[in-house]
Amino acid sequence: MRDRRTLILVAIIILAIALLVGYFLVNRPKPTPSAEMTPTVEVVPAVPVVIARNNLDRGMTIGEGMVETRLWPQNQLPPLYFQDVNEVYGKIVRVPIAQGMPIMPTMLTEEMPAPGEKGSDLALQIPPGKRAMAIPVDMLSAVAWYIRPGDRVDVLASWNVVDLDQDFQSPLPNNWIILQCQEGMTCQGVMGRMEVLPTGQPVMVYPSGPGRTGYIAQMTIQNALVIGVGPYQPTPEVIFPQPVVTPTQPTGPTGPTAIQPTPTPAPPVKGGDVVVLLLDAQDTLVLKSILELKASITLVLRGVNDNDAASTAPVTLEYLVNRYGISRPPKLPFGVEAPEIGPLPEAYRNWAIQSVGPTPQ
Repeated sequence: MRDRRTLILVAIIILAIALLVGYFLVNRPKPTPSAEMTPTVEVVPAVPVVIARNNLDRGMTIGEGMVETRLWPQNQLPPLYFQDVNEVYGKIVRVPIAQGMPIMPTMLTEEMPAPGEKGSDLALQIPPGKRAMAIPVDMLSAVAWYIRPGDRVDVLASWNVVDLDQDFQSPLPNNWIILQCQEGMTCQGVMGRMEVLPTGQPVMVYPSGPGRTGYIAQMTIQNALVIGVGPYQPTPEVIFPQPVVTPTQPTGPTGPTAIQPTPTPAPPVKGGDVVVLLLDAQDTLVLKSILELKASITLVLRGVNDNDAASTAPVTLEYLVNRYGISRPPKLPFGVEAPEIGPLPEAYRNWAIQSVGPTPQ
């Protein structure tokens, strides 16, 4: 009987130990995998973009089956794009579009070229009744090259107005010489005309050199659209990298994640020596006359949402004096002139060249 009790007690102890070992094995903490063992995949959001299903040639009218919507990585989107195919149906292809390329608004136009005519790409951007005209500019007159196609500008013009003799059409004041005319003779010829001084002395008046001038500045053409900066350059072929979708990757809220190659940054836009403006037909004549009258022209940039016409007054020397209370300078017995450039700059250059030569041993 005692041996039987001993066996039962041993069996109970063994069972208790087994239960404790099983409990700890089941509930022990699981090892945390290291960061190196867990692969991380960057989730890039994608948005629907209208692309060309096939190569689209210039002049084609976009219809059904020629375009489709595809998810495109958000960090690889073009500056402007379409998201609905209905937005491009019926539009004309302005430049060749490669298969799979996102379609941008600048690639399309509303007007169909005449049969057999191609013309320039710029002509496809000019609506009826408008004209494109180029004007010369420099860094200051083109807002330090900040102006880009799509901006709107006003044209400022200024002149030095010269007083003219109405008969000679030469700058005033005229020159004159004293004449002794015989009675009954007309002292006048191709060199001038005869006038009588307040003293009664007859003189021959003839044209002189440059005369007195006056200054005037005025805002002329307003809210002109800039459609070109710099001389024409052929449009390079634009190719967007095709997105590579990996089905095994986790999907984002808008679809599969796209892996893209590193984008190539676009080259910076450089300033040019001309700006092309889109104008009404009459304004092209105004701008032509301003250029040929040798006015000083400056373009001023408008805000993106500012399309209202501004009311301005011509600015003259009198206007500046009256508005800002500028007083007339006193007459002094002395003045100043710009100093003449002496030989110092040339001598300094020679000295600088010699000073960077080989050191004498």
